[in-house]
Amino acid sequence: MRLTVGYPSLRIWNKHSKDWRACNRCHLGRTAFKHVLVRGSLPADILFIGEAPGNTEDTLGLPFIGPAGRILDALIKNALLHKPYADYTYAITNILACIPRDEGGYPRAPVLEEASVCSPRVKDTIKICNPSLIVTLGAVAQRYVKKFSLVPPGVSLCDLYHPAYILRQGGENSLEFKRTLNNMAIALGELNGKT
Repeated sequence: MRLTVGYPSLRIWNKHSKDWRACNRCHLGRTAFKHVLVRGSLPADILFIGEAPGNTEDTLGLPFIGPAGRILDALIKNALLHKPYADYTYAITNILACIPRDEGGYPRAPVLEEASVCSPRVKDTIKICNPSLIVTLGAVAQRYVKKFSLVPPGVSLCDLYHPAYILRQGGENSLEFKRTLNNMAIALGELNGKT
């Protein structure tokens, strides 16, 4: 799923995405192949936030489309399989829009300065998305979402394992996948109780 933007979000998305794709406020924007913004639907009931793009995402310009993305897609598909959740829409983004690399050229976790520079983009994405539930994927995303107070009042927050961790533990057949799916089901149940 690429990106579907509905009215009235389309006009706002077009304005912001043009600016974000040209961003060079930090060194990452000058070295990234592509700025990786969002995939899914805008607006969306659920917004998933990871830490940063990897090599596949940097090449193709979409978040969570590599092996970890397949785990995330499987989690979402399983969680939204049945009513009343089947009609929920979702979007996926990251704390950073550009891939951070170490001195050897390998992807690494975002540092505070990079996350700080990119946090206004995440705030704007949340406003455009207008979710009822924000799901952080991994400890890094969780830390920065809380550090920069990115969860608007009235929006629920759910912290899950990063899909790459689940992949390393055995993927869809792992205990971590089942635990994560269970935690997501709890968050969806709470969300459904609020609507």
